[in-house]
Amino acid sequence: MDAKEKFKSKLLEAFSAHLHQPEFSVSFLADEVFFTTRRNLRRKAKLYLGESMKSFIIHARMHLAKQLIKAGSYESLDDLHLLVGYKSHRYFEKEFLKHHLLSPEEMLEEYKHQLDGTGQNKEGKTAIIKCPFCGS
Repeated sequence: MDAKEKFKSKLLEAFSAHLHQPEFSVSFLADEVFFTTRRNLRRKAKLYLGESMKSFIIHARMHLAKQLIKAGSYESLDDLHLLVGYKSHRYFEKEFLKHHLLSPEEMLEEYKHQLDGTGQNKEGKTAIIKCPFCGS
């Protein structure tokens, strides 16, 4: 496994364990996961991911929120921000809207119209949500 793959593997492992925590940040990753400086972590992120570490974390949180909405894995949309690591509901909605061009409520409604109530779309295919940065 090359350095890029090791970096991504370690990053995805950290995401799955800590993404829901509001304290999960570039500083947290640098100190607790990669045992390096924030500057060095930012440099590696730009090199291996092509974007800043901060934007990558936001992207991952927005992707997780979308997965939770599509899977119905939350108690209420009002609590969704807590599940993806945001303390503020208002800030979460602002970021969600900027990222997906829909509010969480609009995405839920749009998704409900695409499904027939059995978890399948109108063509009979089960909804599969692929992660854009890890492919799973």
